[in-house]
Amino acid sequence: MFIDIWKQGYIPCLKLALPKVRPGGVIVAHNVTNLRDELVDFIHEVTTNPQLQTTIENPGPGGFSVSIKR
Repeated sequence: MFIDIWKQGYIPCLKLALPKVRPGGVIVAHNVTNLRDELVDFIHEVTTNPQLQTTIENPGPGGFSVSIKR
């Protein structure tokens, strides 16, 4: 799943999608480094959720969170 919507919609989108993602599935969110201040709560959610293993990658503009569902 790829999340790149209005920043205030990241957490609601994650909460709707997470039950539908199978273990081993990947959730990627855009702009987590360049808009970090707007996405602090989302970053906290994906990095502390026990269902997810998350890394923050910065291969180019914006950065991505890459979460694998356990």
